[in-house]
Amino acid sequence: MTIYTNKHNIPEEIIVALENDKYDSGGADFTPTSLIQSPRIRMLNKIHADEIVKDVSDEIFKLLGQAVHSVLELANEKEDDYISGVLKKHDIVTEERLFGSLGGYTISGQADVYNKNDGMIKDYKVTSVWTVVYAIKDGKPEWDEQLNTLAWLHEANYGEKAKGLQIVAILRDWNKREYQRRGGNYPPSPVSVIPIEMWSREKQLDYIRKRIKAHVKAETDHSIGMPLPLCTAVDRWAKPTVYALKKENRKSAIKLYPTIVEAEKGKKAIEAVAKNGAKAKYSIETRLGENTRCVGNYCGVAEFCDQFKSMEKKNERR
Repeated sequence: MTIYTNKHNIPEEIIVALENDKYDSGGADFTPTSLIQSPRIRMLNKIHADEIVKDVSDEIFKLLGQAVHSVLELANEKEDDYISGVLKKHDIVTEERLFGSLGGYTISGQADVYNKNDGMIKDYKVTSVWTVVYAIKDGKPEWDEQLNTLAWLHEANYGEKAKGLQIVAILRDWNKREYQRRGGNYPPSPVSVIPIEMWSREKQLDYIRKRIKAHVKAETDHSIGMPLPLCTAVDRWAKPTVYALKKENRKSAIKLYPTIVEAEKGKKAIEAVAKNGAKAKYSIETRLGENTRCVGNYCGVAEFCDQFKSMEKKNERR
């Protein structure tokens, strides 16, 4: 059981509300979220469950998520009504937990919303503006994986495919003035609806099987004293070391290069074409890569992770 501290004297009622999270996987072996998780992180959470210490201040955004889901449940309470003399049914299903079986393992998942009128499965996220900006630009694989696992569960239970998948992102830091100032890819509203690609049933099954296999192997290896699998660069949210070509008195880099050799070539090239023969001062700044998830307190078990400790020692020797 996680040990909580309260370093910032957060009021007791907020702490009680956080503790009142009613999430229950129904005793399933896996959920969409646990399938996505790194096998190493999942196992370290299991092994050190009674040693993990968190501060309640780090959990506040979970409270916002709980609030959103509580409001969504009210959609089920709205009665059918007549619009222009025609009965309009409010066929909105929220928070329904579904179960499926694959390879002898039970998977359960709970879609935030299934709208029978349009056949859409939706998952609500309370998140940041820039999470959405980058998700729209570069994609966010974990959202694809989560929603497609829910779609597989839906078809397994109802015998029919959902017609579409959506992430509904509520942007906790959205600012109207920032939108007016930035424009471009800054979201125009504090709610962004992001369509998610629906995979074929075969692709959904292949993904789920592979993730079950990876997690089961990690558990088996640990039980016989074998090392845990390493987190991949994707698992660690790794950012590579880059070399920034900078101009004197300019805050941002002119260009980022993956190697020092390419950066030196870029510096020579730009100096060679300086306007009117003027030699502006250019420099190269090394921006060391980092494992964002590990060092940014997003993992929760980094202090127990020998892989993380080994990488930190290497960084210290740089």
